[in-house]
Amino acid sequence: MVRRFFTLTGIGAITLAVGVFGLASSAFAAATVESVQLTGPDAITVIYSQPVYTSPGDYSDLTGSYSGYSVTSVTGSGTSDVVLNLSGSPVPAGATGYLTIGTNVEDVSDSQYFPGGVWNIVDAVPPSITSFSMSSTGSGGTFAGTYDTVTIEFNFNEAVTVQSMTVAGHPVSPGGGGAGPYTVSYTMQSEDAAGSVPVTVNFSDASGNQGHAAFSFGGSGAGTANGPVIASIASNANSPGVLDIGNSITFTLTPSVEEPNGHVTGYYNGVPLSWGTANGGINYTATYVVASGEANQSVPLQLTGVTMTDQYGNVSAPASGSDVQKTINTAGTQSGPEITQITPVASTVTTATPSYTFFSNEAGSVEYGGGCTSSMTTASTGENTVTFNALSNGTYSSCTIALIDGSGQMSNTLGVPSFTVAVAGGTTTGTASSTITMEIQALQAQLAHLETQATSGGTTTSPASSYQFNNFLGVGSSGADVTALQQRLTADELYTGPITGYYGTLTEAAVEKYQAAHDIDVKGYVGPGTRAALNEGE
Repeated sequence: MVRRFFTLTGIGAITLAVGVFGLASSAFAAATVESVQLTGPDAITVIYSQPVYTSPGDYSDLTGSYSGYSVTSVTGSGTSDVVLNLSGSPVPAGATGYLTIGTNVEDVSDSQYFPGGVWNIVDAVPPSITSFSMSSTGSGGTFAGTYDTVTIEFNFNEAVTVQSMTVAGHPVSPGGGGAGPYTVSYTMQSEDAAGSVPVTVNFSDASGNQGHAAFSFGGSGAGTANGPVIASIASNANSPGVLDIGNSITFTLTPSVEEPNGHVTGYYNGVPLSWGTANGGINYTATYVVASGEANQSVPLQLTGVTMTDQYGNVSAPASGSDVQKTINTAGTQSGPEITQITPVASTVTTATPSYTFFSNEAGSVEYGGGCTSSMTTASTGENTVTFNALSNGTYSSCTIALIDGSGQMSNTLGVPSFTVAVAGGTTTGTASSTITMEIQALQAQLAHLETQATSGGTTTSPASSYQFNNFLGVGSSGADVTALQQRLTADELYTGPITGYYGTLTEAAVEKYQAAHDIDVKGYVGPGTRAALNEGE
């Protein structure tokens, strides 16, 4: 196949291109990138001007602070907001660098390819305070009494500009710079409440991301010292069940204000938990894992004896968790994973590759059923997002997901709530009971093919090289295009299955072989590049 590349420069050249090729309508323009932002410690969000199909291989050459990172998976293919999940440790605060986006990103609406290029990654993560301490000159048994001087010191996770700060409601100007330390002293006035000092800080980083922190600190002296307050305790145990050896529950404690140097204690099933914070005291987490020899429990358990001690030694009132609905079994054999739905597919979606999010209490391999499949074959402990392989237009009401853990134990089966795929110009299959209909049609097509072979003396007519492929084809597609595709791939000795007219996993594997052999981005579906090669008889 001969590929021709054109470079258009200047307004005149662009005008000529529009006049010659008739591309004046924006409906045929390829997607553009509107922004590339760091939106989390291990996530970059690319916002396109329209929905696109994309995969991890479309993103490369991360530079600067991102050097050494790679894109391991993408979330949101088929939409305009695509999240790139990065490998390695969390990206440092204030990271700078560039990302190369390749030319295989494909428009959902009109199958145009993205032109590619290099984009600056804009930091969109607000800065945060990593440590905060306060001392007082008070000597009368009350922390920060009238005319006592309080001294405050704090640090950030990146260089910031402190825009404003108040102590006990009074504006102050801290000294310091960069990521800190910043220090400020304030003398308590007669109108200030002794024993508790409210502090607010507003700040921004070099990218203009705004941060805000509010504290209320008391000391460990006698009298009116205030302790921390536990605002809530939650867990990921959001459905009843039995925990066996090796199963776990993760608890999250949130104080009413950030406690960057707090210490938390608490018990579950009589076992002391180890708590820690990864975000400067915004919340604390602990994980309980069922171990051999621990006590069985036949009634739902609660987290008990939870207290928080702040950096001054003040202790909160006791608290407990009330959403834990698990019993403990350490005598029997280990059961399979437990999975629960987090975010279902919307009732109607305009992408052929919708996403579904579920939680698993352990890792395992993913099993799909009911006509929905995905390239994600393994799930991790915690939240998992599945992006289904391309689906034809229609209603899908029988899709299921289950896990098998490392010991071969199978989880419960999640039934994906019914949803309808409605992609403009997409192939229509009716309903997802249409999976059964398609299987019947495939068998009928196979029978017709065998009858043709029988009447022709057992020979199969080679597919016409002049057949023109004009439609997107992927797993779930069916009809004459798929029949011609299977015939073509059979002639190329890439497809060994029956000629069914249904695009299943065997056809997908053959298309991947065809794409690899013709230096086309291997995606397993027939897009514009693959269609062009097929139509040129390659």
